[in-house]
Amino acid sequence: MKKLFCLCLWAVLPALMFAQDWSLAKDKNNVQVYTHIIAGESLKEYRVQTVLNSSVEKVIEVIMDWDHYKGWMHDCLEARLLKRENATKTIGYYAIDAPWPVSDRDIANSLEIRKEDSVTFIDIVCIPTYTPAHADRVRLKRMKGFWKLTDLGEGKVKVEQQIWADPGGSIPAWMANATVTDTPFNTFSNLRRKFGQ
Repeated sequence: MKKLFCLCLWAVLPALMFAQDWSLAKDKNNVQVYTHIIAGESLKEYRVQTVLNSSVEKVIEVIMDWDHYKGWMHDCLEARLLKRENATKTIGYYAIDAPWPVSDRDIANSLEIRKEDSVTFIDIVCIPTYTPAHADRVRLKRMKGFWKLTDLGEGKVKVEQQIWADPGGSIPAWMANATVTDTPFNTFSNLRRKFGQ
């Protein structure tokens, strides 16, 4: 019996460790932001989530619409579609308004839709050399993440975004980590308002 207990504990331990690895940093107005440190990195990764009264299709439409990011992405200076590869993949550019005295940032990345059973993912892949560097902006060269959309039924969708990014330049890790909670929280708050919630 003791051996069976140890085997069961060994089997579920990784899942328990993963669950405890994330810390709830903010929970307000139906938006939750979690953060954690990736091994070997000084910068935090975040996961933000909310539930929208909408359909998965409508949420996908908003996320894939690069040209209207400025209306809801927090601190977005500009955004535009660069290329539509096919029905499920686009490449776009956006610039981030950084607080003085930090230089503004920009990034080019791809968004690609994929399905896993009843869950829809939109993978975010950084493509730092896709467009020429901007003279007044620091190009983000390392970023990984995804959107996760889960249909909860009855017209509700759980929307999650998980991202780790290195802002580049000479920003101290403590300063970069200070924005990891507020930026996704404000973006998801704007997203809720866009959907009338």
